[in-house]
Amino acid sequence: MSLPSSKSAFHYKHYASFLAAYIGTRKRKTPAYSYQALSRAAGLRSQSLVAMVASGKRLPTRSTLRKLNAAMKASAAEGEYLETLVDFLKTKDADEREVLNRKLKELCLEFEPLAVEVDEFAVISDWWHVAILETLCLADFREEPAWIAARLGGRVEVATVREALARLERVGLVRRDAAGRLMQGAPEFVTRDATKNAAVRKYHEQMAALGVAAFAGAAAVQRTVSGSTLAVEALRVPEAIKALEEFRRRFIKQFGSERGDEIFQLNLHFFALSGKGETH
Repeated sequence: MSLPSSKSAFHYKHYASFLAAYIGTRKRKTPAYSYQALSRAAGLRSQSLVAMVASGKRLPTRSTLRKLNAAMKASAAEGEYLETLVDFLKTKDADEREVLNRKLKELCLEFEPLAVEVDEFAVISDWWHVAILETLCLADFREEPAWIAARLGGRVEVATVREALARLERVGLVRRDAAGRLMQGAPEFVTRDATKNAAVRKYHEQMAALGVAAFAGAAAVQRTVSGSTLAVEALRVPEAIKALEEFRRRFIKQFGSERGDEIFQLNLHFFALSGKGETH
């Protein structure tokens, strides 16, 4: 990019965050810099369009995106990443999102593999990040670390909540709307597989421990624990895993709410208890 002090595009998970950061960096160096200056440099007639894109109210068209990228002197690799990111944010098709997310990961790993990796590891591995993220969907949400800590049953320190909120904002999972209110941002990561696997393992270990604690302490009307042991044909294991994933998506779609009352955790474990060992 044209400004050495600004982060590369690969650090961002939403085009609005990238554009707002660019404008903020320019304004720190040149206080008179404005949406109008960028729109003029990009050959766009409307500065309000740039403001709407930067605030997350609108995603740019491919033509507008390329003009803005050129004005900001994004590299060819950054331009490809940003175009893919906008396509990812626009599509509602699950299969297309998977393809685009894979491309985002490949681009990020090729050109900047360490982009926000430390933060992303923490977000994936420590359970309270996703829990804090979901508090934004509670009907009585308040942007107060002490309130969030209390709503999570005191399981997390206030200082930890404050740090987690800042981290969620850095990686793009939380951003601010035009009025400055917190809202959920883009939900995908581009972390390297080895790092992600270690983080996911830590996350599930923590959630398993919380599940055991809930079994002992939560009211029966607010939890359910069940399990089944069964023999499965080896060829049908991928089919079984796919069925569980489809169930999880249906469950979230049916019961997830943007104005919920409490936060719940759904864990699904499916693994082999037997193996082909040799007899002696």
